[in-house]
Amino acid sequence: MAIFEWKDEYKIGIPAIDYEHQDLFDFVNRLHDDFIKGCEKGEIEDCLGDIHARMQAHFALEEKVMRDRHYPYFAEHKKSHDAFLDEFVETMKKFRSDPGLAFREELEQELKDWIVDHVLHEDRKMSLMAR
Repeated sequence: MAIFEWKDEYKIGIPAIDYEHQDLFDFVNRLHDDFIKGCEKGEIEDCLGDIHARMQAHFALEEKVMRDRHYPYFAEHKKSHDAFLDEFVETMKKFRSDPGLAFREELEQELKDWIVDHVLHEDRKMSLMAR
């Protein structure tokens, strides 16, 4: 059951990045499914690790595109990526100590909000200015 639907309005016009954004949506939905199915804590931790790894790889791609296109707000955008990854590591640690329902709902909402906000604002801005 998807909690996070990909929409064409999320496309930023850079096919490789659009593909990875859609992939991130799929991973958040997988995390939600794992929660719903009552998967073991270790399986959830694996999914969180997969999301973290995908985010790192995705951010590396975005940063390469920004450098290649001489994006003027590269440092600001990269700082946002780094802060999110740091926060996500803290979230993963928090899950290990408190995997309760309230935390799960908060985590899913934070992921959805951050990804959609970042895609619709920061990444779209980057795609428009870094052509």
